[in-house]
Amino acid sequence: MIIMNVILFISYTFRLRALHGCPPLKYDSRLAREAQAWADNLARMKILKHSICDEYGENLATSQSIGKAELTERKMLSLNYLNCHFTQVIWKNTSKAGFGIQHSNDGHHVYIVGRYEPAGNIYGQFQENVPRPIPTF
Repeated sequence: MIIMNVILFISYTFRLRALHGCPPLKYDSRLAREAQAWADNLARMKILKHSICDEYGENLATSQSIGKAELTERKMLSLNYLNCHFTQVIWKNTSKAGFGIQHSNDGHHVYIVGRYEPAGNIYGQFQENVPRPIPTF
């Protein structure tokens, strides 16, 4: 179950980037270590909270929220609404990513953290970094 959630989170990231013509992300072991440390912290505290750092972009999910988050972001996209989690995933200038995952001690939640460099969602850079989907025929 845990591995499937991570695979879903990562494959969703790569699929969205491809649909928008963005280059694939490269795995970064430092980002993965830091993402894992934050996932460990979230699981220990049993909260879903962003870390405080401007050096990287960050997306969070729990095992219970992944499917709903995907549906919600898809709906927002269809309404032409820019969701910051979504735009970080497809941010064209982002080139590296690392992911971490951890169970809460009670076993009821799985926390997944994605970290991205360079960070996306930079004010004034959305037009050149958030491409429209590639038309499919």
